[in-house]
Amino acid sequence: KSPKGSDILYYKTLKAGLINDVKAIVFIQGETEIISNVANTWIDKFNQLKSKWKTYFPNVQKVAVPQLNIYSFKSTNSAWLRNEQRKLVTQNDIISWATVGNVGFDGLHYFGTKYLKNPNDLFQYENQGYFQLAKEVGRLLLKDIYKKNSSIQVQSPNIQKAYFPDADSRNKVVLEFEEGQMLKITKDTTVIDFKATAVKHELKNNFFYDKYNQSSMGPYITNISTDGKNKIILEFNVFYEGNTISYLPEIHGNIESNAYPFPGPFITNQFGMRAFAFSNIIIEEKTIYSDEFNLFPNPSNDWIELRWPSVVNGNIIVYDILGKPIYSRIISNTRIVNINLLDFGIKTGKYFIKFINEKGGIASKSFIKL
Repeated sequence: KSPKGSDILYYKTLKAGLINDVKAIVFIQGETEIISNVANTWIDKFNQLKSKWKTYFPNVQKVAVPQLNIYSFKSTNSAWLRNEQRKLVTQNDIISWATVGNVGFDGLHYFGTKYLKNPNDLFQYENQGYFQLAKEVGRLLLKDIYKKNSSIQVQSPNIQKAYFPDADSRNKVVLEFEEGQMLKITKDTTVIDFKATAVKHELKNNFFYDKYNQSSMGPYITNISTDGKNKIILEFNVFYEGNTISYLPEIHGNIESNAYPFPGPFITNQFGMRAFAFSNIIIEEKTIYSDEFNLFPNPSNDWIELRWPSVVNGNIIVYDILGKPIYSRIISNTRIVNINLLDFGIKTGKYFIKFINEKGGIASKSFIKL
């Protein structure tokens, strides 16, 4: 709740003689800012805490901070905050995952189904939800700190871009997530509210055309499917005139009307990891001349390879996280290009690479420099 909390953590760790043994800090907090309607203050306070942790605990490699769940009380900045937390994963020292869909969420705790059926009897609660949290963050820590060779499925799918597949037909939008993700769509969910009324929740209602995640696209979505890999395809009964898309609602009803956690449905992957909620993603227009390419390895220490299905002509440009071009190269009649990242001295972090072909078509991807 306060940057001063790190002082208490430091004192207890120092007394235990474990200062140099701390490799990661798991920080799950933010409901106070949501309840108090000051969600926009969370990022600044978190950055202060992270700075202190790096000073107090010299061997910390990662800070594990999840994207907050969906609450049953109004906060004008909660959707914005979830989107900012989603973007934290671009920082090399951050691990994050989505807590939506976690078992037993009661607005603060993560107990289990028994507790939720009888919340007045605190002795009947389970720790099912906390076990799930521990399992999901544990897999991420094993992968990033202990270098376990884990599937990308241990990570929450994170939106990379959205686009209209055909500039002349705006009745379909493709949502593209990281390469390697194998996406699934959970079924529509029916729950019983506090009035013993069955309430149906549909995935189509969890997409929004405003940046505040409040104006649902549900009435206009006719079909939602996957490509069997890392793409979700939304089809509409009208041409979509907007240019942004958001996912998952800002709030879940209200405390009085919802005696259950937000039930989804969700976009998930093979391991059941729910996709990050996102806000205000720009929908690009993609041409048939985009010349999509594969990029690997990603992440990479020193080099990357670009590979096209057939020979191409055009210009390759690498941008830093702020959009500043730091490398460019003209290619002709080739389908495989190797780029030595050490040649232009880029630092650890996230970068974007764009290919513009001779007809003006654009294809782009992101990569991580270790």
